[in-house]
Amino acid sequence: MNISQRWMVVAAVFLAATCTSEQVSGPAPAPPTADAGPDQVVRDRDGSGSELVELQASASQPGSHDITAYRWLEDKQEIVGVSDDGNRTVNVELDVGRHLILLEVTNEAGLSDEDLVAVDVIPPDPSVTIGSPRSGVAFATGSEIQFAGSGADQYGE
Repeated sequence: MNISQRWMVVAAVFLAATCTSEQVSGPAPAPPTADAGPDQVVRDRDGSGSELVELQASASQPGSHDITAYRWLEDKQEIVGVSDDGNRTVNVELDVGRHLILLEVTNEAGLSDEDLVAVDVIPPDPSVTIGSPRSGVAFATGSEIQFAGSGADQYGE
C-alpha cells in the first residue's frame, strides 16, 4: 500500500469514528389515551330547550408524559364551558338534540389521542293533569266512573 492509499484509509477511519450516529436509549414516548366517558342521556328539566351537561375526561391516561391539554370539540368547533381543572371536566349548556363531542388530549411529548362521546339532551317529561274525578272522592263498587284529564309536552301537544 502506498502512502496516499494509507492516508485515505486513515482519513476514512477518522471520519467513521467521528461521524457515528448518536444512539437514543430507552423506549419511544407513549401517547396518551383519551377517555371522554360513557355516552349520556340528559333531560331538559325546565323545558328551556337546553340543559347543563358535564363532560368528564378524568379517565384519560397520560402515556409516558403528563397531559398538558384537554380540548372538547363539536362539529370541529371548540366547546367553551366552565372548567376549574384545565378542561378535564367541562360544564356546558347543550340544546335539546344529539351531540357528538370529540375529546382531544395532548401530553408533554406533543403526542395526542381522541375519543368521541354522544350526548342526547331530551325534552322534558310531558305534564299530565287529572281534571276529574277530584282527589279523595269515593265511589261505590261497580259504579261507572268518568275520567277527564289533559297532557302536554314541550311542543304543546
